Amino acid sequence: MHSLAVNSVSTLLDRFSELLKHSKMEYSDWKYTAVEGEKPALFITELHLENSQFGFHPTIEDFTEDVSTVIRQFEETVLSVANLVPDPFFDAFTRPMINKNFEAKTCGEGPDLSSIFNDDRNLKELVLNIRDCLDTAFKAANNYATTLNPLVAFYAENEKMDVDQFMTLDPTLEFFGDALKKYSTEIKGKPVYSL
Repeated sequence: MHSLAVNSVSTLLDRFSELLKHSKMEYSDWKYTAVEGEKPALFITELHLENSQFGFHPTIEDFTEDVSTVIRQFEETVLSVANLVPDPFFDAFTRPMINKNFEAKTCGEGPDLSSIFNDDRNLKELVLNIRDCLDTAFKAANNYATTLNPLVAFYAENEKMDVDQFMTLDPTLEFFGDALKKYSTEIKGKPVYSL
């Protein structure tokens, strides 16, 4: 039972590690799709622009909590199986018969699986490695998000413009020339910071 739970956590770690190695994504039509031959994402988070700042939904804290819950459920599942050592059905294996008399169980009541989980350094290391994978994935996503900061800057600047106030101004021809240059480069994704 212990091995079953540890192997489940190890498989989860292997999947995370594999996805991090092959995390090349293509961006088209406002949706991410896996490069051909790549496995689909195990989890998906969305990048939202709120108050001129990016935020992920769900957050890394949400993912870490959910993965911890999954790991806890692996353990709870195997802990829900009753210990087979005290079961009289298995007396033939746990209580030897000598001279037609059953001897006392030499193995006691069997191992305490909960204690085994608490003492298992390998399992704890696997869980830490899974958290490291999540951290690495979110760091990569944050690095990508920083490449969009120039877009956020000119979006925020454009949002600040008061159209009604602008209509009361008497802008010059140079102003419109500079504005056309600025906004045409923004459409192409190359922001101009001065007007």
